[in-house]
Order: sequence, then C-alpha cells, then structure tokens
Amino acid sequence: MSTCWRRVKYNSDDVDNYPWELKFIEGKGYSAFATRSFSAGDWICSEFPTVWISGHHPFNEIQINEIESKVESLDEDDRNEFYKMENVFNTDEDLSDGKLTKAAGIFMTNCFDMTDSIFGE
Repeated sequence: MSTCWRRVKYNSDDVDNYPWELKFIEGKGYSAFATRSFSAGDWICSEFPTVWISGHHPFNEIQINEIESKVESLDEDDRNEFYKMENVFNTDEDLSDGKLTKAAGIFMTNCFDMTDSIFGE
C-alpha cells in the first residue's frame, strides 16, 4: 500500500509549541524539521491519507489510472491542494506500459510505502 498525505494534525492548537517546523526547500517542496529532541514513543503528528492505492513504486498503468481516478474524485479544494504538491518526475516520460501522468508524478514524489507497516499489505 502506498499513501500520499496533504494534511497533518498535531495534538495542540498552539503552533509555537509544535516539536517541528515546516520549511520550503527549493526543488523538494515543504519538509518537516525537528525543533527539539524526541524520545521513543513521543507523538510527533498524525496524518490522514489524501490518496492511497494498493502496491508500491514502481507503479504500473493500472495503478497510475487508479491514482488519476482517486485524485479526480477528491473534492475541489483537496484536488487543488493535491496539485500544488511537488512533482519531481517528468510527466512526458514513457513508462514501460504507458505515460506518467501529473497526478501520478505528484503521488510518487510525496507517497510513503506502507507495505511493511501495520497498515500495509
């Protein structure tokens, strides 16, 4: 399973006390950086997937079509926010069984492979 997130939730509304900060890195997009040390078991944040699919990179044409379909089914605000995320892939690139789409490029840039996690396959 691979997932792509857009929202992050922390257990405090007090942004000044978050244990991390988001910074924009040219060519990579936004990244989280720790503002303090963490101990084992500390809750850093929780995220809810915007898009998820079965399988992992490299994606085949069926999975790319699934990504396209799921992105297009998002409500307008979420879809617009999804398309603002970074894409490091050339969307004109030919894959072994089709063309890489913009949505698939964004997904692959920002996704996490959950295969070996407690939520994975």
